[in-house]
Amino acid sequence: MAQLETFRDAVNSGNTFAGLKVKLTKDIELKDSWTPIGEGNRAVQANNTSGAGTYFRGSFDGQQHTIKNLNNKNFVPSTNRYDSDKGYAYGLFALVGDGASIKDLKLTDVNIDTSINNNKGDSVAALVGYAEGAVTISGIEVSGSVKAFDGVAGVVGRAYIAKGTEGTKVVYNVSVTDCKNNANVEALDKAGGKAAGIIGIAADQSSNGYNELHLTVTGCENSGEIITYATNPNGGDVKLVAYVTISNNHGRTSTYTHD
Repeated sequence: MAQLETFRDAVNSGNTFAGLKVKLTKDIELKDSWTPIGEGNRAVQANNTSGAGTYFRGSFDGQQHTIKNLNNKNFVPSTNRYDSDKGYAYGLFALVGDGASIKDLKLTDVNIDTSINNNKGDSVAALVGYAEGAVTISGIEVSGSVKAFDGVAGVVGRAYIAKGTEGTKVVYNVSVTDCKNNANVEALDKAGGKAAGIIGIAADQSSNGYNELHLTVTGCENSGEIITYATNPNGGDVKLVAYVTISNNHGRTSTYTHD
C-alpha cells in the first residue's frame, strides 16, 4: 500500500507519468479514507491554476489484482482542489487525461458517498471520476456502492474532451472494454443528476462542436442498481431505478421502475 500511496502522491505533486507504465504487483486493502490519484475537480482547466488538480496520463496495469475497501469516509478535498460549483472528482483516480490507459483491476467493497462530508461530489466513480481526452479502459470489475451529486458511475463518472478552437478539430477516442459493474450507483442531485453503471456521462465539455468525442463501449455489463431522480409534476420527487446491460455499442436492455 505504501508504494501505491507514493505513486499517488507523485501524481498529485505534478508528475503525470505520461508515456510511463505502472503495475500493481499485489492485492491491497485500503484504510478508511483514500485521497484519489490525481486529486482535483472537473473545472481544473477553467481554474487555470496548477493547484486545481493533476491528470494521470500514463498506463496503469492492475495485473488482475484486487483493491478492496475504496472509500471516502474521512476524505476532505484540499482547499485549492475543490471548486464551489463543480465540487470535487473522486475515485481510485480522480482525474485522468489524454493518453491514459487503465486495465485489469478489481475494486471490491467500494463505499463512496460524497454527501457524508457536505461537499459536492461531481464526476465520481470507483475507478475514474473524471476522464478528459483519449482514454482507454479495459478489464475492470467493480462491486459495492457509489453515491455522489452528479456524473456518477461504477467505472467512469464523466468522460469529456478538451475545449476546441474554431477552424481546427481533434478527434478523441475513448474506449471502455470488458468491464463489469456490480455496484449500486446513485446520483443525489434531484434536479437531474446523471448516473450509470459503466459511464455516467460522456460529452464535449464546451459544447462548441470543434472537437469530437468518439466513445466505444464493448463487452461491458451492469448488474448494479442505478438510481436517479426526476421532478414529479404532481409534487415531490420521482425515484428512477434501472438495471442496464450493454452487450456492444448498440444493444442494451433496460427496465425502469419508480416510486
